[in-house]
Amino acid sequence: MKTFSSLLAFALMSPIPVYAESLWTFITDSSDRTLYFGRNIREYEGITFAEIKTEDDPKGNNGDNHSWNQAFNCKNKTWRQKGKGFVPIKEGKVAYEWFKYACNK
Repeated sequence: MKTFSSLLAFALMSPIPVYAESLWTFITDSSDRTLYFGRNIREYEGITFAEIKTEDDPKGNNGDNHSWNQAFNCKNKTWRQKGKGFVPIKEGKVAYEWFKYACNK
């Protein structure tokens, strides 16, 4: 019984690993046949983040090693663009599909 108690105490004191979704979900494709996948949707101070990657992008940078975190303000229907801050999302664009994926979870 003493051994069990020690093991239980150790297990309860050990840090619990943060859950990270390892499977990618298909989001959309684009006119150049690039495929977009997402995972790990999370929120922080009103901003929603999703990890996004491409496959079959003719420009390269495909796969898990080239994924990025994209920020969205779901309430204001904006997304963060490099060098521009948060800008409105336009329907019919690939980024709008990313927005729907991140903000509909």
